[in-house]
Amino acid sequence: MVNLQQNCTACVDPIWTEQVRSENSLFLRGKVPADLVFFGGHFADFPLVPGVIELQWVVDQLHAYFGKEMPILRVDNLKFQKFLRPNDEMELTLKWDEAKNRMGFQLKTDNEMCGSGLIVLQNG
Repeated sequence: MVNLQQNCTACVDPIWTEQVRSENSLFLRGKVPADLVFFGGHFADFPLVPGVIELQWVVDQLHAYFGKEMPILRVDNLKFQKFLRPNDEMELTLKWDEAKNRMGFQLKTDNEMCGSGLIVLQNG
């Protein structure tokens, strides 16, 4: 469950402002905090969210979708196409494909793709 009233003390997560869940999908709207701790070393003159952190945010929401931690087998078709920067407004969409046991995701800002991929879960 997303805490829509989240305040950052040690900002490691986006500030989620909207969440819409449907039968097989989850949509979130949020903002990249200007004081995200990961900007400290990534990079001083051009801060951007590391791809591994973007993926962690997706995995966090995948676990929230299921209401528990789900074992991940692998990530397929992972692409990072645009930087996420301080104060960027973003949208994250997760789409569950039960037949293939995988969660597709798209992370966008300004209607442009920042990252996408398929998270394949372990069976059972």
